[in-house]
Amino acid sequence: MRAALCHQSILFGDAIGHDIFGMRGVLERLGYDVEFIGEFASEEARTRGRVIPPAEADMTRYDLVLYHHSILWREGEELILNRYAGPTVLRYHNITPAHYFTPFAAIYVEHCQQGRTQTQRFAERYPKTLWLADSGFNQDDLVASGVPAQHIRVVPPFHQVNAVSTAQSRTETGAIHGLFVGRYAPNKGHEHLIKVACAARKILPVPLHVRMVGTRDAVLQGYLDWLDALIRELDVSDVVRLDGRLTEADLNVAFEEADVFVCMSEHEGFCVPIVEAQARGLPVVASACAAVVETAGANQAILPIPKIPTDYAWYARACLDAVRHQPFRRALTEAGYRNFYNRFAPDRIEIAFAEALAPVLQRHLS
Repeated sequence: MRAALCHQSILFGDAIGHDIFGMRGVLERLGYDVEFIGEFASEEARTRGRVIPPAEADMTRYDLVLYHHSILWREGEELILNRYAGPTVLRYHNITPAHYFTPFAAIYVEHCQQGRTQTQRFAERYPKTLWLADSGFNQDDLVASGVPAQHIRVVPPFHQVNAVSTAQSRTETGAIHGLFVGRYAPNKGHEHLIKVACAARKILPVPLHVRMVGTRDAVLQGYLDWLDALIRELDVSDVVRLDGRLTEADLNVAFEEADVFVCMSEHEGFCVPIVEAQARGLPVVASACAAVVETAGANQAILPIPKIPTDYAWYARACLDAVRHQPFRRALTEAGYRNFYNRFAPDRIEIAFAEALAPVLQRHLS
């Protein structure tokens, strides 16, 4: 039996890439020979599996297709709508609202708008097809796009965190080190993090260093330039650090050196780095936006997204308390461990994926 995992980009190292390769592992254990179909692929992804360009894909070879939907992909739509008639499962990672990109990249505005329209076309074409949503937030988004709720299953994304570790605060008297991991895109809240660092300088007894790590996109260079200008305007270049994508080893070091994980993203379909932080024993301070609250789980430090300048002081104070106030820190980290073990440990995600897929496989095998 052959299965195809389809996405515009097949990358190893980003959240969707980890989800794709995690699904590949389960399907192979179920007896499938798995191939990838995508327009773009990283070298590391190519060393881990066969990646076929859409134009060269013979869709008649496959007994099952899992299509990952995260942005407009016309060639992908052609693959499953017009060239494949077998069992199809659609994985929905959400599509960033277009308005976030309006000041920075007209091409992304167009692709996000048309990507949401594409979701509606898929819903009309596949009213009874299994949809896998990363989160309840994504499930609600699909229902709003016309997908019947009874055909959606929530399955968290696969990730690369296989074990937990205990992180101890190293800043009893010195600076506090906050970390955020996420690609440089206008919905990710980098502006808010910079302003929190500025507010911390005014009200905290120690500096708050904010390190941001993520993939840089040349199309969004204007956004990066805007962040750099804001850092200069607020005079926080000594406490704010914007790093590009790191190797797995260097990312592990970044987590080890951090005291608190701070997420102020305004739109997330899931937010895997929160799970990574919790598994490493870091307290999480996050904004009450999109799927962030759902992913972070119960008993976490969740605050409203700032609307006025003084709101940033609340985040700065929350970071200080999450690091220095030991009972509070212990409560956050213990709740984070429980969240990871009970909801997002790899074996739990594998079970959820296999159970969601079971009806499709049973119909196929019968």
